[in-house]
Amino acid sequence: MVQLHIAKVRKQIELSQQLLKRLESVEQTTAKLDAVPVEEVLQIIQVMDMLENYYSPEQLETLKQRQELLGEEKMQQAQVDWEELIAQVRAEMERGADPASEIVQALVRRRQALIQEFTGGDSEIEAALNQMYEEGGDTVSNWGENDAALASYMERALQSQPRSVDSV
Repeated sequence: MVQLHIAKVRKQIELSQQLLKRLESVEQTTAKLDAVPVEEVLQIIQVMDMLENYYSPEQLETLKQRQELLGEEKMQQAQVDWEELIAQVRAEMERGADPASEIVQALVRRRQALIQEFTGGDSEIEAALNQMYEEGGDTVSNWGENDAALASYMERALQSQPRSVDSV
């Protein structure tokens, strides 16, 4: 009976330590901002929950190291680049451009380059990222590709990419 209680307390300690790490991370993130609305803090926590559901602790550490390596300015620029890319893809989709057209294919290559930069070429991190986009729901909707029409258009564009000799 005592061993069961010890195991239960250890699990509670482990969960408390995980919560502490997450809260410290939120504190560090929000400390960089002047006045952070409660909604934004809640969104940060929601995103952290999502990341922990899709990435292993090792992958999260790798991503953290990549973020430190790239630096805050580069990370912010990547976010801007991603938003611009999504806007350009959406514009091509809305004007009825063929997903196989050269302009859309150039956007697909840019998307792949941004993903490569984020993942550092780690195929497992990329797979987790793709799964998160597919299953993420409202949490990733503001990240661009969770729009069903846009995701379908991008999927057709990806399928239209010419195959390289290495991938055959």
